[in-house]
Amino acid sequence: MKTFIKIIAIAILSHVLYSCTKVIEVDLNSTDPKYVIEGIITNESKPFSITIKQSVNFSETNNYPKISGAVVTISDNAGQSETLVESSAGKYTTSSILGIPGRTYQLNVKISDKTFTASSTMPTLVALDSLSLKKSSFGFSSKKVVHYNFNDPLTRGNNYKADLYINRKLEKIVTVFNDRLANGIKISSAFQGQDLEYKSGDTLRVSLANLDNTVFEYFFEISQLSGGPNQAGTPANPTSNISGGALGYFSAQSVSTLEIVYP
Repeated sequence: MKTFIKIIAIAILSHVLYSCTKVIEVDLNSTDPKYVIEGIITNESKPFSITIKQSVNFSETNNYPKISGAVVTISDNAGQSETLVESSAGKYTTSSILGIPGRTYQLNVKISDKTFTASSTMPTLVALDSLSLKKSSFGFSSKKVVHYNFNDPLTRGNNYKADLYINRKLEKIVTVFNDRLANGIKISSAFQGQDLEYKSGDTLRVSLANLDNTVFEYFFEISQLSGGPNQAGTPANPTSNISGGALGYFSAQSVSTLEIVYP
């Protein structure tokens, strides 16, 4: 599989955690084509979806065939269970199942004679407290950048992923970090980078997801990869939490979202 993902390198947590130090191009590859399964269920009240594609060889173009006809089921340890409907080619959507923090969710995917499974526990929600606009600390721009602020609980083991939307469009920047080096403190982190340009009147939305350990490790490994189209060698794919030989991930995550308008 050959996919380019812009990733922000993990920042060292301190009393002020900055989450933008370097943007790298990650080249994920697979010698033999494999199924790529990706899906998220959250505490939000909306349908959730699982996408299934097939990777291509390194020498081929980024045209991933979408896989139709799979049987996709999501269930939890409280008795909920739903077989998803294929809403479009390779996209399987829920209609009734709810995401509840603390519950463990099971994904089961059957494609022809192959079965793939995954498990993910939705962490307790750590919610955003506020958003603020402050001048960049790294000299990328004289303009202000958006900071997201929240209180990390005293309980250790919290993993986070932050996403930025500008006018409802998701930016290709992924920030992942945990509280291993700074636990139980007020955290203020910023999206900063030369590629980010805000204009007066832009709506900036920040989504903070709480991840379980296996999904955090998946994104952490992505952040450590430094491959690219001009680099010799083929970096390894990140460790998937999906068993059966598929690539990708299944994540039950609690999410908090806030918006602010750029002045």
